[in-house]
Amino acid sequence: ADTRLVGEIPASGLIFKDTINIEEFDDPKVSGVNLYLSDFSRSFTDRLAKGDFFSDPGAAGLTCVQTGPVKVAADLKPNKQGDDVFNEARSILFKTLKVKRIYDAEGKNIIYVVFTERVDTGDDKNKSRFKSQLCA
Repeated sequence: ADTRLVGEIPASGLIFKDTINIEEFDDPKVSGVNLYLSDFSRSFTDRLAKGDFFSDPGAAGLTCVQTGPVKVAADLKPNKQGDDVFNEARSILFKTLKVKRIYDAEGKNIIYVVFTERVDTGDDKNKSRFKSQLCA
Protein backbone atom coordinates (compact mmCIF):
# COMPACT_ATOMS: atom_id res chain seq x y z
CA ALA A 1 0.00 0.00 0.00
CA ASP A 2 1.15 3.53 -0.71
CA THR A 3 1.57 5.51 2.49
CA ARG A 4 1.63 9.20 3.25
CA LEU A 5 3.64 10.47 6.23
CA VAL A 6 1.39 12.79 8.26
CA GLY A 7 3.40 13.14 11.47
CA GLU A 8 6.88 12.70 12.99
CA ILE A 9 6.80 13.14 16.75
CA PRO A 10 10.14 13.27 18.63
CA ALA A 11 10.07 10.83 21.55
CA SER A 12 12.72 9.63 24.02
CA GLY A 13 16.40 10.53 23.78
CA LEU A 14 18.47 13.61 24.65
CA ILE A 15 19.92 14.79 21.34
CA PHE A 16 19.16 12.01 18.87
CA LYS A 17 15.57 11.10 19.59
CA ASP A 18 13.43 8.12 18.74
CA THR A 19 10.57 9.13 16.48
CA ILE A 20 6.91 8.17 16.37
CA ASN A 21 5.88 8.13 12.73
CA ILE A 22 2.23 8.45 11.73
CA GLU A 23 1.33 7.27 8.25
CA GLU A 24 -1.97 7.25 6.36
CA PHE A 25 -2.89 4.64 3.77
CA ASP A 26 -5.97 3.38 1.99
CA ASP A 27 -7.35 -0.10 1.54
CA PRO A 28 -7.55 -0.73 -2.22
CA LYS A 29 -10.63 -2.97 -1.75
CA VAL A 30 -12.57 -0.66 0.59
CA SER A 31 -13.31 2.97 -0.24
CA GLY A 32 -14.52 5.57 2.24
CA VAL A 33 -12.02 4.56 4.95
CA ASN A 34 -8.59 5.98 5.81
CA LEU A 35 -6.21 3.92 7.93
CA TYR A 36 -3.63 5.55 10.21
CA LEU A 37 -0.63 3.64 11.50
CA SER A 38 1.70 4.86 14.26
CA ASP A 39 5.06 3.20 14.76
CA PHE A 40 8.49 3.84 16.32
CA SER A 41 11.75 4.50 14.57
CA ARG A 42 14.81 4.20 16.81
CA SER A 43 17.47 6.90 16.93
CA PHE A 44 20.88 6.45 15.32
CA THR A 45 22.62 6.41 18.74
CA ASP A 46 20.26 3.73 20.10
CA ARG A 47 20.88 1.54 17.06
CA LEU A 48 24.63 2.00 17.46
CA ALA A 49 24.60 1.34 21.22
CA LYS A 50 22.52 -1.84 20.95
CA GLY A 51 24.45 -3.23 17.98
CA ASP A 52 21.17 -3.89 16.17
CA PHE A 53 21.54 -1.29 13.45
CA PHE A 54 19.05 -2.69 10.93
CA SER A 55 16.02 -3.34 13.12
CA ASP A 56 13.19 -1.23 14.55
CA PRO A 57 10.83 -2.22 17.37
CA GLY A 58 7.56 -3.89 16.47
CA ALA A 59 5.02 -1.90 18.47
CA ALA A 60 2.43 -0.21 16.30
CA GLY A 61 -0.96 1.43 16.72
CA LEU A 62 -3.81 1.52 14.22
CA THR A 63 -6.99 3.52 13.80
CA CYS A 64 -9.65 3.75 11.10
CA VAL A 65 -11.59 6.84 10.03
CA GLN A 66 -14.71 6.76 7.89
CA THR A 67 -14.34 9.54 5.31
CA GLY A 68 -17.42 8.82 3.20
CA PRO A 69 -19.79 6.04 2.25
CA VAL A 70 -18.01 2.72 2.78
CA LYS A 71 -17.97 0.65 -0.40
CA VAL A 72 -16.53 -2.85 -0.53
CA ALA A 73 -15.11 -4.22 -3.79
CA ALA A 74 -17.38 -6.79 -5.40
CA ASP A 75 -14.63 -9.43 -5.34
CA LEU A 76 -13.94 -9.09 -1.59
CA LYS A 77 -14.76 -12.39 0.11
CA PRO A 78 -14.70 -13.32 3.81
CA ASN A 79 -11.35 -14.86 4.81
CA LYS A 80 -10.83 -15.81 8.46
CA GLN A 81 -7.04 -15.63 8.05
CA GLY A 82 -7.28 -12.06 6.74
CA ASP A 83 -6.01 -10.38 3.60
CA ASP A 84 -2.81 -8.31 3.54
CA VAL A 85 -3.39 -4.57 3.25
CA PHE A 86 0.04 -3.31 4.38
CA ASN A 87 3.50 -4.91 4.81
CA GLU A 88 6.71 -3.20 5.87
CA ALA A 89 10.04 -4.81 6.75
CA ARG A 90 11.20 -3.86 10.27
CA SER A 91 14.56 -5.61 9.98
CA ILE A 92 16.65 -6.93 7.11
CA LEU A 93 15.34 -10.50 7.19
CA PHE A 94 13.20 -11.53 10.10
CA LYS A 95 10.54 -9.01 11.10
CA THR A 96 7.59 -7.56 9.17
CA LEU A 97 4.94 -5.10 10.30
CA LYS A 98 1.59 -6.15 8.82
CA VAL A 99 -1.97 -4.87 8.58
CA LYS A 100 -4.58 -7.45 7.62
CA ARG A 101 -8.25 -7.02 6.76
CA ILE A 102 -10.98 -9.35 7.98
CA TYR A 103 -14.32 -8.99 6.21
CA ASP A 104 -17.22 -9.98 8.47
CA ALA A 105 -19.99 -10.23 5.84
CA GLU A 106 -22.54 -11.51 8.36
CA GLY A 107 -21.88 -8.67 10.81
CA LYS A 108 -21.43 -6.19 7.93
CA ASN A 109 -18.10 -4.96 9.26
CA ILE A 110 -14.51 -4.61 8.11
CA ILE A 111 -11.88 -5.23 10.79
CA TYR A 112 -8.21 -4.30 10.45
CA VAL A 113 -5.50 -5.74 12.69
CA VAL A 114 -1.86 -4.64 12.99
CA PHE A 115 0.86 -6.96 14.29
CA THR A 116 4.51 -7.89 13.86
CA GLU A 117 5.36 -11.16 12.17
CA ARG A 118 8.69 -12.65 13.22
CA VAL A 119 10.66 -15.57 11.83
CA ASP A 120 13.07 -15.65 14.80
CA THR A 121 10.86 -15.81 17.92
CA GLY A 122 13.91 -16.29 20.18
CA ASP A 123 15.06 -12.68 19.67
CA ASP A 124 11.89 -10.97 20.93
CA LYS A 125 12.92 -9.20 24.13
CA ASN A 126 9.87 -6.92 24.28
CA LYS A 127 7.44 -9.72 23.31
CA SER A 128 6.21 -7.73 20.30
CA ARG A 129 5.00 -10.86 18.54
CA PHE A 130 2.20 -11.04 21.14
CA LYS A 131 1.02 -7.46 20.59
CA SER A 132 -1.71 -6.51 18.18
CA GLN A 133 -4.29 -3.78 17.78
CA LEU A 134 -7.43 -3.57 15.71
CA CYS A 135 -10.03 -1.16 14.43
CA ALA A 136 -13.37 -1.65 12.69
